[in-house]
Amino acid sequence: DALRVALAGKNMVVTTGTGSGKTECFLYPVIHYLLEQEKDGVLSPGVRILLLYPMNALANDQMQRLRELLKDYPSITFGSYTGETEETRRDAVARYRLLHDGELPLENELVSREQMKETPPHILVTNYAMLEYLLVRPADNVFFDDPRFNGFWKYIVLDEAHVYSGASGMEVSILLRRLAHRLPTRESLQFILTSATLGDDTKDKEILHFASSLCAGKSFGNASIIRAKRKETNFEATFSGNGALYQDILNLLENDRSQQRNEIKDHLLNILKKYHIPIPGTINGKKAEEILYDVFCHDQ
Repeated sequence: DALRVALAGKNMVVTTGTGSGKTECFLYPVIHYLLEQEKDGVLSPGVRILLLYPMNALANDQMQRLRELLKDYPSITFGSYTGETEETRRDAVARYRLLHDGELPLENELVSREQMKETPPHILVTNYAMLEYLLVRPADNVFFDDPRFNGFWKYIVLDEAHVYSGASGMEVSILLRRLAHRLPTRESLQFILTSATLGDDTKDKEILHFASSLCAGKSFGNASIIRAKRKETNFEATFSGNGALYQDILNLLENDRSQQRNEIKDHLLNILKKYHIPIPGTINGKKAEEILYDVFCHDQ
């Protein structure tokens, strides 16, 4: 549901429990958007996505997620601009290695302020206090005012949105209005909010009002609210697997690097046949992983 809403160009509120996949609800659409831009040949330096966090610890967690996700996509750049970010690349790399057991940053992770001001990243991670500084300091206005870079802004994501209530909520609301006013893409900006504690479906009206008030008066409709849906599985147990079966499968998967995928599938089918394991449904066109899933779902 979240993917459909985001890719349809609508603003969105994802309010589901902890560990339910809220991060994927916004990360996958924004990465998709950047890959589409790359395919169209228009992925030049400049912020497309702002990930806004209430504190550095959460921003740092997200940076680790981005490293894992983007390590094989060097064309997509990202960077964290907070009070902890060093000015020069030399100092920033030294700090990075100190914090990451001597490892060097990825090519596409911009780790210093000078790097990000010279070629703004596609994904900018910061907190609302630093965003305030960036908006008022002339040396940092490249993100918003430089015509080479400021015409690409698309998504503004507020994780843990429930913290923006009361006085701090009013401050962030005004901050986002100022940000939108500065950007030539303000009419096409999309806002995505996530939270585990905004309330159940009896609070939808209040949630929509909160989201619109916080996000520069942007429109949020009923379809904008994404909630978790629990779906019970009703797989019938048709067999009970034993340790020898799983050891054989494990050995196959651990030693499959030199084999073709169709060979792995054939070997897997032989193992299942050896233990008289019924294979539900058809195997035509299915990969070994899909066959394993079908089988495991029916194991007592």
